[in-house]
Amino acid sequence: MFVYRPPKGSCWGHSFGKDQTTGIPKLEAFFDAFFERVEQQSPTTLVLAWKDSVLPKVEWPDLFLGPDKQKLRQFLFIVMGNRVGFPMGIVFPLSTTEPASFEFLRRFSADAPFKMSASILWSASQPRTASLHGESQTQILR
Repeated sequence: MFVYRPPKGSCWGHSFGKDQTTGIPKLEAFFDAFFERVEQQSPTTLVLAWKDSVLPKVEWPDLFLGPDKQKLRQFLFIVMGNRVGFPMGIVFPLSTTEPASFEFLRRFSADAPFKMSASILWSASQPRTASLHGESQTQILR
């Protein structure tokens, strides 16, 4: 499992463009490509879940399994002007050893309408400073 979680001090989120007119359609297309819309809490707040069909091999840890744990497999996205935030981070239910997982992370990062920071992507099975499958965090998100 991988987790992309910005630090608490980065509460303003990631920029997805210079203005909403061009940025929102790209953000919406990105959401539609990778996620299912679970709930729209307000015009600017979405609860999303992974589309299992886009992930190479889904590997949720036991902590996330079971009907009563469904909320743990969902993500809150907040759109603020031309910025998007995910206060609880994005959990990638992927193997930390399968090459397809790393290819997926590269593609996800390349398709994201915001710039992902390699320094805040980490493997839940390894310390934050460790390399991932022999590759640095920066190499994964290129």
